[in-house]
Amino acid sequence: CNYVQIFSDSPRVWQRRMVTDENCALFVKNCEDNGILGNVIHALYLNNLASDKPELVEKSIMSLAFDLQLAPKIKSTGVVVHVGSYSKRDWNSC
Repeated sequence: CNYVQIFSDSPRVWQRRMVTDENCALFVKNCEDNGILGNVIHALYLNNLASDKPELVEKSIMSLAFDLQLAPKIKSTGVVVHVGSYSKRDWNSC
């Protein structure tokens, strides 16, 4: 293994822990020391940018912003995100 996909926190809860610059530097160093050539962050499973619930969309945006801001700090090449589900709404209402 020389490339990894990580979660920046538990993928099943909204609450995010603060990640310090020291933690980020240690992660990067550990990757380099162990031959890991790169990483991507996988966004939370809870994200649903396609939801018709404004509160859920807002939480999803904030969560994704967290990961996008963290990515360069840990030299991540990207963030994997699944857009979500439109639920049972009629396609014509989109």
